[in-house]
This record gives sequence, C-alpha cells and structure tokens, in this order.
Amino acid sequence: MYKKEIEGYMEAHRQEMIDDICTLCRINSEKMPYSEGKPFGEGPFAALQMALSMAEKYGFSITNYDNYGGTSDLNDG
Repeated sequence: MYKKEIEGYMEAHRQEMIDDICTLCRINSEKMPYSEGKPFGEGPFAALQMALSMAEKYGFSITNYDNYGGTSDLNDG
C-alpha cells in the first residue's frame, strides 16, 4: 500500500540508518548485574534508551516498559 513511499524514505535516509545501526552495535549490551532502574545492567539500559530514541527520531511512537524492553509503533493500526 505504501511501498513506494517507504522505499523512497529508506533510500533518502539510507546512510543515516546505517550510522544509527553502527552506533547501536558499538554499545556493549551484554547482560550485566542489576542496578536500580536497570534490570539487565548498564549496557542493555544504554542500548534500549538509544534504540528508543532513534525510533522516536524516525517518527515512531515509543513505549518503554520499565527498561525491560520497549516498543515502537508507526501508527495506531
């Protein structure tokens, strides 16, 4: 339905998305000891925050579930 629009957006933002993926890959998200508000440790917390921030930048609505995980939704559908 929106195939052309999505493909156009992806092509226009290709390098930005590659850079974002590289940024995420640089974060050591290996499970670490629990600390207050960071159930899987500092690294996974940082990776989750970064991923949700990036999703929001791309126009998704985000939900953080107490730093256990998160979702990003394009629309209400």
